[in-house]
Formats: sequence, C-alpha cells, structure tokens
Amino acid sequence: MDKFSYYDILGVIAPGTVFLAGLLLLFGDLKSARLLEGVSVGGLGIFALLAYAGGQMVQAVGNALENAYWWFWDGMPSDWVRTGRHEHLPLSDPQVEQLTEVCTSKLRLSIDSSLQDLSSDEWDGITSQIYAAVEAEDRDQRISAFNSNYGFHRGLTVAVLLLAVTAFISGWVWIGLAAVGAASITLYRMHRFARHYARELFVQALQLSDTPK
Repeated sequence: MDKFSYYDILGVIAPGTVFLAGLLLLFGDLKSARLLEGVSVGGLGIFALLAYAGGQMVQAVGNALENAYWWFWDGMPSDWVRTGRHEHLPLSDPQVEQLTEVCTSKLRLSIDSSLQDLSSDEWDGITSQIYAAVEAEDRDQRISAFNSNYGFHRGLTVAVLLLAVTAFISGWVWIGLAAVGAASITLYRMHRFARHYARELFVQALQLSDTPK
C-alpha cells in the first residue's frame, strides 16, 4: 500500500486510533499513555498500521451495528427512494419521478414499474450504477466526502461503545456513561451524513448529461 486514501484515514485509521488510545488510557499507566512522545517516524508508522488494523476490526463490528440501526429506519437513506420515505432526505415527488426518468433515459435501464416495486437487491444495483455515472462526470466530490464522514462516525460510534462496555466491565461506571453519551452524539452524526450522502447522490444524478460517459 503506497498511501492511505481519504476514507482510510477518516473511516479506518481514526476510529482505530481512538479505540487503541482509549484502551491505553483505561489500562495503561501514565508512562505508557505518553509513549508516543519522542517516537521516531518508523514508530509512528507502526502505530498507524496498528490503528489501521484496529480500525478494520472496529468497522467489522460497525457493519453489524449498521444493519441493526438502519433496520429500524426501513433501510439506509439511499433506499428511502424505493420505500417511499424520500421526503426525509428531503426529496420531492417530482424529483423522484425525474430520477426514474434518469434511470431509464440516461442510464438506459429498463424499469417497467415504479421504483417502489423494485426489490432491495435490484435497487442496490441501480444505486451503484448511479454512483458510477456520477463519478464518471466528476460530480462525486461531495458524495465521497459525505461517505467518508459517514464511515468515520460509524467507526467512532463503535469504538466508543466498545470502550464503554470495557469501562462498565472494569467497574468505571462514570467513564462508561460518558462514553455512551459520546456514542449517541456520533451516532446522530452518522445518521445525518448518511442522509446527506443519499440526497447528494440523487441530486447529482438529476444533473447527469444526456449521453452517459
């Protein structure tokens, strides 16, 4: 790996760093908590790799959290166009109708019924193609930023929740409660960035040129 991507830094390394630093503060002494002082560039590289590995494990738990959380919202925001909750993005009915026209005329997809009649798997495939078309026209900068921030807050939520569980098990109730409070804030931010991502994806799709690249 030559370099970390923007998503790697925000979505993986940052939550992994929070998780490792939290464990260090919970179980380490004062001397170990200051172990990064005077560390060489190579030492920081090793810590970054450890944070990356820890972040991947945190995001694995995040996938389970994601599935459970969005189940209560009838799917992720990108699915709300299909489930009739598009007003929560917010998108209007005329915009949804125009999005259907985009799928048929600009993406050359055959949709015989309304979007609401599509299955979840069918819509997932269509949204992937919508993203690819938007990316091909270099309209994905804000979408990528929202997605990275969504991944960051999802990972941060899981990292802080894991630290809260660890604190409760270790008898540090107040630390655990503080961590739960912090997790509720990052969960709220995760929700907002998911909505921003979905809305921006569909709004940019409405601006696609008539001839797909």
